[in-house]
Amino acid sequence: MAIRQRIKCLFKPQNIKHKQPIETYYLIDFENVHEDGLICSKRLTQHDHIHIFSTTNAPKISLEKLASFNYAEQFSHVIPAGKQSLDMHLVSYLGYLIGSSTNNRCKYIIISRDTDYDNVISFFKTIAPLNIKRQNSMSLVSKPITINNAASTQVAANKPALTHAQVSANNTSSTKVTNNNAVGGITVTTTQTNNKATSASENKTQLNSNIQKTVSKAGFDNSIVNKVASIVSKHYGKDKFANNIHNELRATYPDIYSDIYKIIKPLINKAPSTATTNQNNITQSDNEIQNTLSNANYNKDTVSYVTSLVIKHRHKSNAKQNIYQAITAKYGQAKGLKIYNHIKKKI
Repeated sequence: MAIRQRIKCLFKPQNIKHKQPIETYYLIDFENVHEDGLICSKRLTQHDHIHIFSTTNAPKISLEKLASFNYAEQFSHVIPAGKQSLDMHLVSYLGYLIGSSTNNRCKYIIISRDTDYDNVISFFKTIAPLNIKRQNSMSLVSKPITINNAASTQVAANKPALTHAQVSANNTSSTKVTNNNAVGGITVTTTQTNNKATSASENKTQLNSNIQKTVSKAGFDNSIVNKVASIVSKHYGKDKFANNIHNELRATYPDIYSDIYKIIKPLINKAPSTATTNQNNITQSDNEIQNTLSNANYNKDTVSYVTSLVIKHRHKSNAKQNIYQAITAKYGQAKGLKIYNHIKKKI
């Protein structure tokens, strides 16, 4: 009862000192999470305190992993092996930290996949408004990404609206044509649409950049940021794109893959498929071939036939050779070669 009253006393309004820095204590069940649970952000400071609980049976921790903690305080607690031994020692030490702290702005984070700790956390929260939680890895302790819709809306509202002419200029290219035969020598201006399809490589590059920014902002180390981006790039454009990424993340980071995938899933779902991109590029190519032949004064039958040949053979490894042979077979060597020279750069 005395301990309960002491803890509650820490959280009385008159005892709150807002200028005190937040001290964060990480209590790590190393037998449960191993080194995957130690993956953390390089933003750790002297106000972070890491307590690693392990037994003599637990695997050793690499110096490289310990070095990633930067300026954070590190403590090792080797516990006698036994059933639930580590769990009980960790929870007891958590109680000790809470009871002995004079700073009411403390955070306590248990790093473990063991959900039994959740019951202990709930119990402590019935005593006082403590900031305690459990998570699978230290990588999730950084400041979460928040999207301020109100702020975004305000920015959009303050941004000058584009005029119709500006919108047209952004989406089209204009070509002025002087019609000397028109009545009164009127200059007629025509506008030719120039909607360039985004290539698959451009989409892939943009997605890679967005993945890196998102994972980095979530507080993951650069090694994880780069690895996740490479996994996404590796599977981009393949069947079961999202499923392949999910499976490889699970194999690479078995303890934290679900957290990583949750962060990048919206980007993956929004990514244009290569099938759509390729179809856009094919449509554009077909239009260019038709326009090129029409401008060269070939009749509609020729334009239609040649375009159909390109569509038929474009996916073959020897596409240009097949198209050339088919055109010269129909129109003869001289005329066929002339037609082919018009379109070969468009294939």
